[in-house]
Amino acid sequence: MAAESHRADPLPPLIDFAHAHLAWTTKAESHARFRLIASAVSRPTGAGWQDRFVLAPLIMAGDVYGGGRLPLDPPYSFQIFASPDRHVIVRDFPGGSPRKDSVAANRETFSSLGIHAPALAEPQSVASDLAPDRLADAWPLTARVHARGRDGTRWLLDFPVVHVNSRSVPTPALQVETGPVLVPETLVDAGPTILGRFALAYVFFNRMDRLDLALFGPSGQGDKGDRGRGFGHFGRLDDVAIELYRAGKT
Repeated sequence: MAAESHRADPLPPLIDFAHAHLAWTTKAESHARFRLIASAVSRPTGAGWQDRFVLAPLIMAGDVYGGGRLPLDPPYSFQIFASPDRHVIVRDFPGGSPRKDSVAANRETFSSLGIHAPALAEPQSVASDLAPDRLADAWPLTARVHARGRDGTRWLLDFPVVHVNSRSVPTPALQVETGPVLVPETLVDAGPTILGRFALAYVFFNRMDRLDLALFGPSGQGDKGDRGRGFGHFGRLDDVAIELYRAGKT
């Protein structure tokens, strides 16, 4: 991947994550809106770029429009990722309680589901050797990972950088630790939870040709004998190309 020219064709634009959102309307006419925190778009061999999947943040479920205590008991969290046509909702209950993840066409669940993903204005490439005194000028950062799956499909994984480490001494170094992001199953080994052909992962990198993953999947036994889930599966993507960008300065 590092030696391959991935600029031979027009690429989908980077998302302006600060202004992007996913909005749904349920069939009971309840409206919701979510920030976006990652995206993944593919180009199978011999085809064009496919519909982009986007990921919203993890949310704790509540008794929506309730009159009493709003947090649910037992508590559970949920997270949605979606394309214009279909979506996945990952539901996670602590203590090994039953989970009800769902994968469905948007029209089966919602009256409407829309994705607003404006392009990042005049994106400017940022050097990977950012010294601490240069971080403020480069912030906020957006990362793009170029990768190729086992089936030959090209992938672009885009996400805002929420945490970065930088130093000048004893040697200059930069490390990004962020997520979660969407990782296609064709890029990972067996083990993590795969829904809608994607895994969720926190990502780590301190060089621009390698990405380490902490993937979401089954872990130990829960208090009812069921296996819980967490980010305890690990992987590494070698031979990728990672780029950092900022919005153009006016």
